[in-house]
Amino acid sequence: MLLFGVALALSLVGLALGPALVAMGRRQPTLCAAVDRLTRILVPLVVLLLMLPHLYEEMGIGALLLAAAGCAGLGLVERLYHDADQHADHAVVVPALIVHSLSDGGTLALALAADGGAGPALLGGALVLHRLGEGLFLATTLTPEIGFRRMLYRVAAVAAATVVGALAGQALLRNLPEAPLNGLVAIGLGMMLRIVLHGHRRSPSCESQDG
Repeated sequence: MLLFGVALALSLVGLALGPALVAMGRRQPTLCAAVDRLTRILVPLVVLLLMLPHLYEEMGIGALLLAAAGCAGLGLVERLYHDADQHADHAVVVPALIVHSLSDGGTLALALAADGGAGPALLGGALVLHRLGEGLFLATTLTPEIGFRRMLYRVAAVAAATVVGALAGQALLRNLPEAPLNGLVAIGLGMMLRIVLHGHRRSPSCESQDG
């Protein structure tokens, strides 16, 4: 429970760092790109090398199938939001990220429930980097359009969605026996891979740095 609370708090801190960096006038494309790349390396390594192998010992091939189902299922949901965002203004971005953050919080709770030694702690740390990327995206994209203060309100809504998703996931875990819990954790790890590898939009500064 302590690890869950610390990981959730750090996730929110990571989200808040984006606006803080913008407020200090440090809108650095290299920082955004580095955060994105590091997150895309660390999270898959932790999930694939430390956490899924433990679930495989408990569940066999079912763990891999459920993880794949979680990844694919979340991808189908997010594709709807991404398709809508390609034809809409920034008003679509925040609701999409709120829904995304509900899954962030829920999968954080599921991932930390896995008994994978140091894996959950490492994953919690990697997720801070993931949320920093989201915070930078919101701050650099929305501030020029709606102003810094109104951007903060939207970041707060995204943070609240993360808390709601995490608490809902934690409440669900308390009422599950071990076998369904392991299955749910496997699905959550698959969703986590999708979130990190494909599930969040990078800021224009990241894209310009890569291009």
